[in-house]
Amino acid sequence: MKTMNADKTLLIVNADDFGESPEVNDGIIEAHRNGIVTSASLMANMPAFEHELDCIRENLTLDIGAHLNAHRGTSLTQCSTITRDGKFLKSPLTLVFRGYMQRTRVREEIVREFDAQMKKIIASGTPISHLDTEKHLHVFPFIFDILLEIAEKYNIPAVRLPYERATLSTLFNPSQFMKTIVMALTAPWNNHLLRKSGRKSSDYFYGVSLSKKFTVLNVEKLLEKLPTGISELSCHPGYESNSGENYIDAHRTQELATLTDSKLRLSLTNHGIVLSSFLDIR
Repeated sequence: MKTMNADKTLLIVNADDFGESPEVNDGIIEAHRNGIVTSASLMANMPAFEHELDCIRENLTLDIGAHLNAHRGTSLTQCSTITRDGKFLKSPLTLVFRGYMQRTRVREEIVREFDAQMKKIIASGTPISHLDTEKHLHVFPFIFDILLEIAEKYNIPAVRLPYERATLSTLFNPSQFMKTIVMALTAPWNNHLLRKSGRKSSDYFYGVSLSKKFTVLNVEKLLEKLPTGISELSCHPGYESNSGENYIDAHRTQELATLTDSKLRLSLTNHGIVLSSFLDIR
């Protein structure tokens, strides 16, 4: 769904996993203060939630979204079908398989869990401009439908549409190959659900193709080809952490170094790209 800024080239740089750990939180703030990060998606069920709120209060220029999570960490509700001993399964395929085998029960549990996470965020007094999910779980239409339901309930105007056009970089990247295929297969139906809901999204989404390859050179190549309209670039900056919660932890420091490199600021200027946030999606 095209935005009203189709004649401009705007870029939202959104840091995911805000709240995973103090090290991740501090890295996101550094990438916002001294880099190009404009937005971050917070996780309500992870250990550093309170620390994250302190960071938000001290950095009011950072746009905030909700990173709804049914993938890892401890659930806020009783949802035995999608957890084991209170912990999410950390397996998208298992979650989706159970979702299609026990559709009603799994849907009820995800709705209840997402709702609890939203209530916790709202109770903190944090304004939310957009929704997305951990590991892009809402690439699967039955979860995307739930995300849109939550967006409507809490009057959240924007959601992430998890679709990045396939490139040679992603097709020949074993860790991203299946994700790229699933995004392509589900994009038409997710687009239909988005239009039907009346919610908005960025015109373009990037980040999957840069997974484990988030270097200044590769981001500059992306900026050179950035189309007019509003694009979102998902990223995962942070300082070194031993949480073991996420495979991307090993790459966070590289992403932080890239996002704070002065070359990217210059590249944005040279290509006429304006840093933006989800508040510009109307």
